[in-house]
Amino acid sequence: MTVYTLDVWRVKPGSEEEFVAAWDALGQWTLERGFDTHGTLLRDRGVPGRFLSFGPWRSAEEAERWRAEPGVQERLARLEPLLEGHEPGTHDVVMRVS
Repeated sequence: MTVYTLDVWRVKPGSEEEFVAAWDALGQWTLERGFDTHGTLLRDRGVPGRFLSFGPWRSAEEAERWRAEPGVQERLARLEPLLEGHEPGTHDVVMRVS
């Protein structure tokens, strides 16, 4: 069953461009590792240091397998100095309107 990861990132003022580049590097690395997913990064218009990222995964187990990859923790550690806070989450689809 498809799940979505959704993260809220609170980036330190002046670190936004560096954060976007590091987030992109994490995403590219994820694709190079063969994970079948894609991610989207959004920036809050009202709060420039607040970003949301989300993406679908084939299963919660696949998302957990990605999180367990040694390279993920290394790349997340590169983001930490740029952050005031980070709230990760994994979510189930409840409903779609189309």
